[in-house]
Amino acid sequence: MLVFKAPGLDDQMLAAFLPFLEAGAHDDRNSVKKSVNRALRQICKRNLALNRQAIESAKRLIARYDCSAHWIRQDALRELVSDSVQRRLRKPPIQKNTPE
Repeated sequence: MLVFKAPGLDDQMLAAFLPFLEAGAHDDRNSVKKSVNRALRQICKRNLALNRQAIESAKRLIARYDCSAHWIRQDALRELVSDSVQRRLRKPPIQKNTPE
């Protein structure tokens, strides 16, 4: 949830985490596997550009044959390319009414 609650993080900072997530995808510990999966899915929901980068990152896990990378790829891609996420990312941002 850090991705949504920390507006000071820009896209470059979040995209810099993707190689670390890919590296952690081979770890078979359940908590690590779930954390990598959740981080990848949360980064993808920030905006369309990060969504595309996260999809490419998940697709790079195809070359790995271990169970945890396969599980992360399958679960993350299911959400990354889902119609609901893609629809939400394509909507124009809602402008907040701020008193002047």
